[in-house]
Amino acid sequence: MRGVAAAAVVMGLTTVGPVQAATPPAHMGGMSKGMTQSSPKAKFEQTRMELMRAEQQLAHIQSKTLKDHPELLKKQKHFMALITKEMKSNGHDPKKDMADLRSLEGKLRSKSTSGADRQKLTKQFEHKLTAFQKARAEAMKSPKLQKARANLSNAVLTAMKKENPKTDDLLRTVNQKRQQLMQMHRSAMGAAGMSQGKAGK
Repeated sequence: MRGVAAAAVVMGLTTVGPVQAATPPAHMGGMSKGMTQSSPKAKFEQTRMELMRAEQQLAHIQSKTLKDHPELLKKQKHFMALITKEMKSNGHDPKKDMADLRSLEGKLRSKSTSGADRQKLTKQFEHKLTAFQKARAEAMKSPKLQKARANLSNAVLTAMKKENPKTDDLLRTVNQKRQQLMQMHRSAMGAAGMSQGKAGK
């Protein structure tokens, strides 16, 4: 199972674009703002930052690995082309969707965007991103794509381990931190639900 989880992390990096691997929200529902550094929210933020650092290090190792192994870069491009082809056959236009997402992202980052426009653009971005993710997930159900994904992830992972011996430790850290974040998020949502239930009585 560890190999499957590691491959999933690597594929999250390999297919990166505007769509990043999803992590739990940065906020903790139902918690007050004035908390100490030992609070659940502070621990959540610390764990989230540790996850981001590990993912950044893995991304750096992968980038260097792909640069040092042109054959892997070629496989990656071939895999991305397969995803695009499958999405098109399902009635989607991934290139246009990516262009729209980048355009919306640019507008959101612009300092000249007003608060009202920012809220509207955020909703548009989230809607289009969700639709894109669903379309890609549907495409990934293709047996051909699943096989290509497994071959690519295994090849990249093997090369990354040879490139940098810290790869295994970083993968373990990423998986561990993701699990911790999900657990903390579920606990916070449960606590918020209980608080609302008591308030309603």
